[in-house]
Amino acid sequence: MENTINAGATNTSALRRAEGYVAKGLKNFFPQLAIADLLKATDALLGINDPAVTDIRVAIDIWIRWAAQYAD
Repeated sequence: MENTINAGATNTSALRRAEGYVAKGLKNFFPQLAIADLLKATDALLGINDPAVTDIRVAIDIWIRWAAQYAD
């Protein structure tokens, strides 16, 4: 995500917000708490149609699906 921000993306504030949620989510020991933070990250990126940001959202969504397997 940092590369996209440094490349001059137009929505740097949304990207920084999402980056913070991702960092917070990855520090959570419990998957259900991490998922909540990662969902906030994808919400921060809603409406941005930049292909690089779309790739980031897809990567986060894949991680959420993986973590959901362990959230029970």
